[in-house]
Amino acid sequence: MHGRVKVRTTEQQEKIKQLEKQRIAFEFKKEITLVFEKRKNHKWDNELLIITQKLLIKQPDINTLWNIRREAFLNNNWSSNEWKQKLENELFLTEISLKENPKSYCVWFHRTWVIHQLSDPDWKKELKLCNKCLDVDERNFHCWDYRQFIVKKSNLSNEEELQFTTFKILNNFSNYSSWHYRSKLLQKLYPNCGYNSPISDNKLIEELDLVMNATFTDPDDSSSWFYQRWLLDYNKSSIKLWRAILTQTTITVAFHEEVLLNLELFFNNKKIDCKWQSANGKKFSAVWYAIFEKPLSTLHNKVCLKFEENIYKFKQSNLFEWIYKCEILNSNCNNRKLHDQIHNYLMLSKMEPSNKWAKLTSVYFLIIISNMQLTTIYLQKPYLTFYNEIDFSNNSLGYQLYQLYILQECIKLDLSNNNISSLKAFPTLHNLKILLLSENKITNLEEVLDLIRRHSLKQLDLKANPLLNFSLLTKEIKKSSLYLEIIF
Repeated sequence: MHGRVKVRTTEQQEKIKQLEKQRIAFEFKKEITLVFEKRKNHKWDNELLIITQKLLIKQPDINTLWNIRREAFLNNNWSSNEWKQKLENELFLTEISLKENPKSYCVWFHRTWVIHQLSDPDWKKELKLCNKCLDVDERNFHCWDYRQFIVKKSNLSNEEELQFTTFKILNNFSNYSSWHYRSKLLQKLYPNCGYNSPISDNKLIEELDLVMNATFTDPDDSSSWFYQRWLLDYNKSSIKLWRAILTQTTITVAFHEEVLLNLELFFNNKKIDCKWQSANGKKFSAVWYAIFEKPLSTLHNKVCLKFEENIYKFKQSNLFEWIYKCEILNSNCNNRKLHDQIHNYLMLSKMEPSNKWAKLTSVYFLIIISNMQLTTIYLQKPYLTFYNEIDFSNNSLGYQLYQLYILQECIKLDLSNNNISSLKAFPTLHNLKILLLSENKITNLEEVLDLIRRHSLKQLDLKANPLLNFSLLTKEIKKSSLYLEIIF
């Protein structure tokens, strides 16, 4: 009817779209064919630059086209003014392309190449471009890489860059890239001559305050927590041995990392033969131990351990025990600051009971380790090795039992309510006497018996487990252990 706007049907609209796509594809194929013909015939003319520019504005991720443009530059004899003008045009082209895709590797690479060709680049302009891109996406690692390239080329000071990271972090604590960049800058500006921390002590204290502010402001973001762990965990000491305890019957040795067996024990300068065993049953282990066939004499005033040509001297703590303790970790940060950290993160874990990061930090300080919903203790090994009583109850360690191998000095271990359905991966803990496994999902009788045979348990709590045939279990236990108290 007259006066009405004709509205196309959905089918008509779809047909128009398909025709447009076909037209664009035809034009692209025609132009790309021409580009490759020119390349093949070494015709590095302006038409080639115009066509590739047109294509790249629409599709900036075609790396071959950027390569062809660079070839054109290297195969032309332009005057110095033409050369400079065309390079400036390349910068403009890459800016347009970055608007289309700010994370295009080939665009950033091409811009880097152009900057290398310029005799006097506008460094402020380049930094401004980086700032603009990072405002759009703070985790654009291509842009971060380019920024570091510009900083190095322009001789921008590390102090200025550190201020930049401070600004970015305070603007958004979840800016992981800024935290990471900051860690690199701090090690250049505030190096630590010792082995106890990545940066000087005074700066470390400042950084701990900054990261605490971040973790309390946004407890659920992981960025600041990772940075905090870097500050506290750092240890570049060549001393691998952490702790060792020698009694009349056993010696247990813990390292900062998993090592190959290379241990020798000396009493009064006399080597003692030991049958060393790795706590995890593997060739490399963070914890090694030996059980002596006969109790040792207490008349040893000089005890030492040799590892990788280093000698570690023990101190006698009582008549029946000698201890080696590495003192380096004690200076990671002044004690007052560590106590402040412990107090504040314990408070945060109470304020945010579902926040796993606050809980993991509390575990790191070894203050509380039960009711944490933990699924792993990997970050704490081997620093739990010498605890005699450990409460891991009400967590979720059911599928990570093999990690318990570090608990070689543990006498009482509570694994109640840990979603444990199998004991197959439970390691041998040679000092274990009391094991609490109530409220789990244990059903396999043979796995329980195997665990009992490998230990000298005094008490085993299996309450609230769906274990079948308790009478048979009791009968078998009596055969293997007359002194085991089992609780059903």
